[in-house]
Amino acid sequence: MGQPSPGEEQPFIEPFTPRETDILALLAEGMSDREIADCLVVATSTVKWYNRQIYDKLGVSGREQVVERATTLGLLDTLEATTHWPHNLPAQTTPFIGREQELVQLADLLADPEVRLITILAPGGMGKTRLPKMMSPALKLSLVPVTSLGCPHSRMCNDSGSRCSSPT
Repeated sequence: MGQPSPGEEQPFIEPFTPRETDILALLAEGMSDREIADCLVVATSTVKWYNRQIYDKLGVSGREQVVERATTLGLLDTLEATTHWPHNLPAQTTPFIGREQELVQLADLLADPEVRLITILAPGGMGKTRLPKMMSPALKLSLVPVTSLGCPHSRMCNDSGSRCSSPT
């Protein structure tokens, strides 16, 4: 099963979704379902479901066959494994300007081995989420909503000795 000759018709392959593309690239790297799930921050069952979709689209029944078929069709030539952490943040439609000082401060904090946690506080719309994203696409940063850590006022409440009245 080699590449089709110039006069031979290329078989129709239903287009892959972005997630299928990511998973196909990681399958080609030899990653297990568990490793792919960890890399993409999804459940192993989700990876298995996408594997079945990819197998169906390529007309194969196994991991080795899918890589062989994708290679034969030249699909892997254009694929790269996901190098970013998936997120559900909206696309940035405006330029990121005027925050050089904050970027330098954040870089200094990230380089300091004594700093284990960085919290960015500001009013809504000030770029708290975008600031660390602009540091470098290669950085694997975990952005955790303060509300997921419990009461966002807990330290202030504890420091001032008052009771927190915010719902947790």
